[in-house]
Amino acid sequence: MPYKSYIILFSIGVFFYTDFKAQQAFHSLESDTGKADTLFFFRFNENEFLNDSHLIEEPIVFNQFQRYLPETNLFPYLFVGNPGHSMYSPVYSNDKADNYIQGVSSGVYPYLYRRENADYYRNRPPYTSLFYMFGAKDEELLDVVHTRNFGRNLNLSLHLQKQASTGFYDNIGTKSTNFDMDINYATANQRYTVLASYQFNKKELNENGGYENLEEIENPETEGSANLSRAQSAIRDEGIFIGQSFGIGNRNTNKEAHIIPLFRLGYDFQYTRSYRTYSDEGDYDQIKRNYFLNADFYNNIYFDSTFTRDSVNHSLFSNQANLWFFPSKQRVKLHARQELIDYRQGDFIDTLYENYFTGAEFVFNTSDKYLFDMKFDYAFEGFRTGDFNLSANIGNQPKDSIPSIIYKASLGYKQVHPLFNELYYVSNNFIWHNDFSKQSSFFVTLNVNKSGYSLDVDVGSVANLIYYDDEALAAQATESVQYLKLSFHKFLNWKKIFLDNRLQYQYFSNRDLIPLPEFMIWESIYYQDHLLKKILKFQVGFDVFYYSSHNGYAYMPVMNQFHLQSEKEVGSYPYIDFFINFQLKRAFFFFKMEHVNKGMFGLNYYQVPDYPMPKRAFKMGIKWTLFD
Repeated sequence: MPYKSYIILFSIGVFFYTDFKAQQAFHSLESDTGKADTLFFFRFNENEFLNDSHLIEEPIVFNQFQRYLPETNLFPYLFVGNPGHSMYSPVYSNDKADNYIQGVSSGVYPYLYRRENADYYRNRPPYTSLFYMFGAKDEELLDVVHTRNFGRNLNLSLHLQKQASTGFYDNIGTKSTNFDMDINYATANQRYTVLASYQFNKKELNENGGYENLEEIENPETEGSANLSRAQSAIRDEGIFIGQSFGIGNRNTNKEAHIIPLFRLGYDFQYTRSYRTYSDEGDYDQIKRNYFLNADFYNNIYFDSTFTRDSVNHSLFSNQANLWFFPSKQRVKLHARQELIDYRQGDFIDTLYENYFTGAEFVFNTSDKYLFDMKFDYAFEGFRTGDFNLSANIGNQPKDSIPSIIYKASLGYKQVHPLFNELYYVSNNFIWHNDFSKQSSFFVTLNVNKSGYSLDVDVGSVANLIYYDDEALAAQATESVQYLKLSFHKFLNWKKIFLDNRLQYQYFSNRDLIPLPEFMIWESIYYQDHLLKKILKFQVGFDVFYYSSHNGYAYMPVMNQFHLQSEKEVGSYPYIDFFINFQLKRAFFFFKMEHVNKGMFGLNYYQVPDYPMPKRAFKMGIKWTLFD
């Protein structure tokens, strides 16, 4: 489209005429972090806000710049055939979905801006990051971040992302908007602090139900070639969080600008509201000359054979009181939390229930080199009575010198009540009323870093696993599942050739319940050098993602949920992308050919059964950052 050419020309102009003083300011951030009164850049999360020391994170990253989407970071997610569509991670996690996403956003959760992944900033001068990408089939992505301080102690940051793609196949288009606003404030002595955030997410997905066999489809782009031709999902999610705290007394008698109190009182408020709708107006029946639901796709049709509409609404109010103690270098936090949940599902379920939790967090600096922390959370009343979550971590924390080995060990145990939508569900296509036990899990992890080598070991067991069976019905396992994960990472280079190497092995005692790949390989190999008297840095190389053959999860669009299936295998197919990255001062741009090997190793390019991956596609991305 013509406007893309203007964007490119404007971007190149910005690349060459950005303010030189701003560039000098950024170099000052890298070299002199002590001049906090004039230049600084801090980025931290909610849990790091009260820490004495924040690491300065470089806001500009060149490596892996071409991997700009959640489904392509690290071990890529497996997704439903079009950027922005539902996805799941091939790497097993013992985390279980909580009240915040039940029945609403399970398949698109990794895309959403939420309280737990909000970034807060402290920076001077103001910082802005602009990113724009476009590619085949009208794929576009706009990502804007702006953060600035108002005075020394108040910061406001904004993050907007818009994404859209029509897709290579019939009725597979996606469209989304994500917005995040974050505020943090602290008095000069940090006696009073406040964090506030607002997140808004909206996603629209065309649902085509996939294809039975790509080899037998002559024109998968043609209207009506997919299993569903008029089905859509819409997800909307928004939330607000405000956390305040006030310090009481001094831990020492020195009159320091930064007061470390004996006690700190706090109060957190959170409100989230989410809803999901699914509608299918039916496919046209050439014989009967009217619209009917595809009975071959839906296992059950209970109320209406011509039209399906399903909706889930979920709201949560949360109030939490916090009390901190700061004896010596230790930190103790006690909390009590009340949750009020409103859950509605179509015209069939409308319920309101509460949960009451209590818990504590202990952080012990046993010396300047070692850190131990422990957390627990317990539901003593309400729908989730008896839920329990305990975790502990120990590791070394290098300060002035870097030890030969950096390690961290963790263990955890939790019992989690089934989500409400796993117990009760009524719709045109799915009905269940279950009496499930609590799901419990235990894990031990170890991370070791030595000379640039990183090894992660994760061993665990899950009892009463709740999953969705081959008919997409909620079910519970009668036997425990044990697992072992080994992850290896090493960044290698020889002269000007670089290799970012990640390997993963996963063992499960029952792969019928957890059908994830056994082996995964993620490689990025590229050549890096400079041009134009070292003004222009560039990388040219390949990304390779491969995982072993396994059954994998099927996708049920009615519930935006992945479920078991045993009829088709996915995997044993390499996905190869070719890329060229450039960096000119604070400006970046890439040229990329995704799935460059399309068809070279057969037509088994399905990550989710019945949903083929996009074909070979050219993409271009532009990013520039401003300190101004």
